[in-house]
Amino acid sequence: MAEAVLCDLAGGIISKLASLVLQETILCFGVKDDLGKLGRTVSTIQAVLLDAEQQYSQSHQVKEWVDSLKDAFYDADDLLDEFSTDVLVKQMMTGNKMVKEVRLFFSSSNPFVYGLKMAHKIGKVRSKLDEIVANRNFHLENLPEKTFPMVEEREQTHSSLPQVVVGRENDKKEILDFLLSYSYRENVSIISIVGLGGLGKTTLAKLAYNDDMVKSNFELKIIAIGHLVGLWIAQGFVESSYSKQSLGDMGLTYFRDLEWRFFFEKVEEDLLGNLTYCKMHDLMYDLAKLVAREENILLISDEERVQEGIRHLSMDFQIESWEKVANCLPDMTKLRTFMSWPKKQDKEVECHEIFSKLSCTRVLILCGMGFERVPPSIGKLKLIRFLDLSYSKGIEILPDSIIKLQNLQTLYLYDCEKLKQLPKHMKRLVNLRDLDISGCVSLTHMPRGIGQLTSLEYLTTFVLAKDNGVSKHSGGLVELRYLNNLRGYLAISNLQYVKNPASEFEAANLKEKQHLQSLSLAWQLGDRYDNDSNRGPDNVENDEEMSLEEFRPHLNLKELIVYGCGRLMFPSWISSLTNLVNLRIDNCKKCQHFPPLDQFPSLKRLRIENLTDLECIESGINCDNALFFPSLEGLWLKNCPNLKGWRRDTSTPQLLQFHCLFYLEIRSCPNLTSMPLILSVQRLVLINASKKSLEDILKMKISVSQSTSSSISLSPLKILYIEGIEDLEVLPEDLWHLTSLEDLVIKACEELNLSDDVQWQYLRSLQRLQFANLIKLASLPKGLQHVPTLRRLVIKSCPNLISLPGWIGSLTVQSFVIKECPQLSESCKNNKGADWPKIAHIPNISIDGRWIQEDGCYKL
Repeated sequence: MAEAVLCDLAGGIISKLASLVLQETILCFGVKDDLGKLGRTVSTIQAVLLDAEQQYSQSHQVKEWVDSLKDAFYDADDLLDEFSTDVLVKQMMTGNKMVKEVRLFFSSSNPFVYGLKMAHKIGKVRSKLDEIVANRNFHLENLPEKTFPMVEEREQTHSSLPQVVVGRENDKKEILDFLLSYSYRENVSIISIVGLGGLGKTTLAKLAYNDDMVKSNFELKIIAIGHLVGLWIAQGFVESSYSKQSLGDMGLTYFRDLEWRFFFEKVEEDLLGNLTYCKMHDLMYDLAKLVAREENILLISDEERVQEGIRHLSMDFQIESWEKVANCLPDMTKLRTFMSWPKKQDKEVECHEIFSKLSCTRVLILCGMGFERVPPSIGKLKLIRFLDLSYSKGIEILPDSIIKLQNLQTLYLYDCEKLKQLPKHMKRLVNLRDLDISGCVSLTHMPRGIGQLTSLEYLTTFVLAKDNGVSKHSGGLVELRYLNNLRGYLAISNLQYVKNPASEFEAANLKEKQHLQSLSLAWQLGDRYDNDSNRGPDNVENDEEMSLEEFRPHLNLKELIVYGCGRLMFPSWISSLTNLVNLRIDNCKKCQHFPPLDQFPSLKRLRIENLTDLECIESGINCDNALFFPSLEGLWLKNCPNLKGWRRDTSTPQLLQFHCLFYLEIRSCPNLTSMPLILSVQRLVLINASKKSLEDILKMKISVSQSTSSSISLSPLKILYIEGIEDLEVLPEDLWHLTSLEDLVIKACEELNLSDDVQWQYLRSLQRLQFANLIKLASLPKGLQHVPTLRRLVIKSCPNLISLPGWIGSLTVQSFVIKECPQLSESCKNNKGADWPKIAHIPNISIDGRWIQEDGCYKL
């Protein structure tokens, strides 16, 4: 690992020496000769590094020489970054002009003194390198530079893995035997598979890697991809091949290349197609730890002592004293990564001591900090590029000194609930590309000038001020005009404070943001946001129609959320969003009708929530069943009390059918009785509805159109959740036709009496059953004794169920849970209870949150 890092460091140093920023440093401070000598020294060393890399693992002399070089190269890299940062700060303070104020920044006297200090530091690093070169007493060749193509440049065959590779069966067995041996588990090793191209080396490696025995012996580590790429960028591992390419996009290309080499696996994507999580095989994890162990350490106690040369530190223990942490480290100024998740109320003064020593840190992660104020000394971390203070519940403001972090690329403040404002001179963080302030529910406004940060690629939230357009400190929607590199998710909130909607909406220039995937437009904010006395539905409720015509986004948009708009007028552009995969309309209480939504070709999820005046989804004019929501997989209809049906004309509902709908949830829509056919639904949730709604919706589930002769027994419904059907006395007849049903939950149906139901045998696939909050349940349904597939039975808050039937002993239930059923719990709580003999055969029994029996072992 050290030799590979050295090559990258050398190349990076030479690139920085040639950069325009440092060229200005040379001219300003007279250190041209000093930097030139340093560059020549590094170039001379670089010429033989490839040979050193090949000899590193064979020669102890070469290893010691490379390790000493690495430390010196790190010093040189830190120094050049420091100089570049100073010049960048000078440019921000003087508008890129050489004026008198520069002297005040760089030195208490003048730039000449600063130049002398620079020359001294350069000379010190160069002397160290010269000494290392002079002490080399072995020969190294000048080898040609190697290149490694990225995945899209490679011409490799790739197909599904065969079970047997002809002629290599013994090779696979030997690899497996080695991997699974005890000695391997104690000492991680690297296996080389050699041979000419086309002989199946890659296929053989993949067969061994994916073997069931290997997978069962090595765990998978879950990794957040977005976070990982940000860390790579912060450490300088990612370089863009051309100026307009996003570093984030290039980082994802690197990731895909590593995935191709099966370094990562089981990559997951979100609804919008973004890479979210992956898993790292324990085998690869062990290998990664092996090659990185000289520079990386995970501390599990403040009693440990960190060895020299550590550059990346993570702590996984409750920190009692930051002073103790500092004592663990021989030299904190060398650290490039410092990661910790504190679990107590931290003292600001202690963190100040830490910040003052992390002068070379590029990545600082301190999630969950307990103090109310970030120490101003954080401004001393001038090389930092990645700062994560997420989940710090007490932070109310950030110090103004944070704007000194000119290299800062990523700032995560996720879920800092008390944070009220961002630094007013935020615009000076010119390298900022990722700002996550989602969950900052107390944030009152965006700082004026934030729109000058044209490098921003991710801005999760844009909060409009109550005095929008008046205050000299807050920025309006016009700040978004030139932020056309934005991608991912953007939520614009407090739109009720916009005074001139048409002009201000247009000023946001959303139509030019071609990389933006998700857009949330919020007038009213719900949930925890409503705790603010300045917000809430009473302040913004009005009957004025609100047009979104000037808020036209780019056609690439994949997700649109509109929240709290009152009397919403749907814009003409809504039907042009053909790439839309998720649409949510929420709390637009005065909205009575929708434009045609059914022919979005890519729409996978549709949420319609809290629309109290809505009577139908669409008018029913020109509906083509073949094009009716062709991709829709999930549908949520919540709290629409006046919604009667999908179409205004309900006379022929069977003519429409969802083609691939998988999940359907209907909550608090008591008058909804007419739906298109939902034959494909596998998960159905119905809450706070009427008996008629339940019956009609089940008919839509099991009914068939006149043109087909399919049997009702082919219904694919696997999960059914019923709650709050107040007038339901007996279960509908159509329920017994759900022969594929595996999970059934019946909850809070006050009039329901299940005691006499005997048709349960028709649910021949039922595996999990839950009864909850059923006041009239006095005995278990007799028909349950004829359900041999039942494996889990849960009974909660059924106070009138006082005993179990004798036939329960004939069931093959593997798990039985009783909670908040006082009399029943009493008779089953231990092996002396009256009903214990009836359930003693069940392997796993929990009574009121306590496991009485696990895996057949009685625990009391």
